[in-house]
Order: sequence, then structure tokens, then C-alpha cells
Amino acid sequence: MNTARTRGCAAAALLAAGGLLTLLSFFGATELGTFPGDLQENRAPLLVTACVIAVLLTAGGVAAAGRGSCVALAAAACVALLVTWRLYTIGPALHCWSYNTVVSNTDGSFDCVDR
Repeated sequence: MNTARTRGCAAAALLAAGGLLTLLSFFGATELGTFPGDLQENRAPLLVTACVIAVLLTAGGVAAAGRGSCVALAAAACVALLVTWRLYTIGPALHCWSYNTVVSNTDGSFDCVDR
């Protein structure tokens, strides 16, 4: 069995899974309360967990591809940028980690509510 091909396929699968999980985390929007005062489900803990798993998958993909793979490093840089942006956008809701609902304010902050 060709180990280089196997490692390349494993790296591609891990990198794709990390990128897909990062992109899917954007659909679980906590920050998209379009109107101030809207009650929203607090998905910040779930989204942070998804981002951490995406980073681990991407790191595994880079490790499987080898450090010399420019494609793997470019894909990892893209995932890192997306994860950074995602964590920046949900940052204001992170202080409500243990609450199940958040209320958006006009200044972009969130108030924590248990419902």
C-alpha cells in the first residue's frame, strides 16, 4: 500500500473536515440578533467547541501532510483566519457561558438570561 497516498488522503480529509466545521459554525449564529432586545439561544459554548475541534482537525491534517506541504499550510492558515474571526464575533457572548439565553444590546454587547 502506498503510504504517501494514504497520508495525503488522510491529510485532505482532516483539512476538509476542519474547514467544513469552521464554516458550519458560522450558521450557528449567536451574534446575529438583528434587533436589540431579541432573546436568542446562547450557542457560544457549542460554537467555541466546534472551533476547537476544527483547529485540532486542521492540525492533524497538517501533521499528516508533513510540514513541507504548502497546500496544507495554506489551508491551515485559512482555517486559522476563519476561526479567529468566528471567535471575535462571538466574543461578546462568552461571558454568558453558563446561561441558556442571551439578549442583544444596541452597543453589540449581550445580557445573560436564564429561561
